[in-house]
Amino acid sequence: MRYIHHSILLLICLTVLFASFVAAQEKRCVNQIDRWSSGNETNLSGAVKSVRVEEQVYEFEGDFFYENDKPLLKERFEFDRQGRKIEHYIYLINGKELPKSVSTYNEKNWLVKDDAFSALSNKPYLQTRYIYDEFGNVKEIAQYNLEKDSLLQKWVFTNDLQKKYFEFTDFDSRSKQRMRVGFKRDEKCRIAEIYAYQPDGKLEVRRVISFDKNDIPISVVNYSSENTAIGKRKYEYEFDAQGNWKKKSDFELREKDEKSDWKLMNVVYRKIDYYDSK
Repeated sequence: MRYIHHSILLLICLTVLFASFVAAQEKRCVNQIDRWSSGNETNLSGAVKSVRVEEQVYEFEGDFFYENDKPLLKERFEFDRQGRKIEHYIYLINGKELPKSVSTYNEKNWLVKDDAFSALSNKPYLQTRYIYDEFGNVKEIAQYNLEKDSLLQKWVFTNDLQKKYFEFTDFDSRSKQRMRVGFKRDEKCRIAEIYAYQPDGKLEVRRVISFDKNDIPISVVNYSSENTAIGKRKYEYEFDAQGNWKKKSDFELREKDEKSDWKLMNVVYRKIDYYDSK
């Protein structure tokens, strides 16, 4: 994680930041940071070695515009044979590769830090640290500037196991609260609802996620604080021989003159390489 996003709406779109796991002995959902940041799910099939993520944008969103008449390489992830993400690379629009980020895990296989390297010194200059409770639920995520030995930002988590709900509060370097986002899990420990709160604590947006039989998100609906639907998306996939999706098409429902139609927003392609069977 090279940086922590500041926009609530962007944050709830990046539902992929978190993964819920079921501890077999404890019979409870466990919240841990996602092992990688693209793809909407972490349960990849097969011995994945690397993933290259490309995207072609058909309809721009937000304030950032660029020419995208063909898929552009966005990210690359390298995995070890245990299925852990060990290196992450980000690419600029011109195809230039930025310095790597390296992930470190503890003896329980929990992600404990991400080090982002500097292009000038070829040494880590940003470090994100993860703290967990005894069950493996993430309690705190903090990002530091290693060159200045200073805190940049921090997420503090609270969990309600009975309600299958957890949330985080985002603080800046001066411990000023910037946002609060909550996550509700379903009976299969999937994150099925996301809540974005305003600074005064009032609900701003609620997102409801639907899944297919393989636990892959197939649609989302955003609701206002008055529980009115304000946005709908659906996703269509193509899969490789291992059962991992290799193409994801993102559609948004557009309504005009009492007519509705699904508009293709973007297509994400994943090139997945696998370890051999040796």
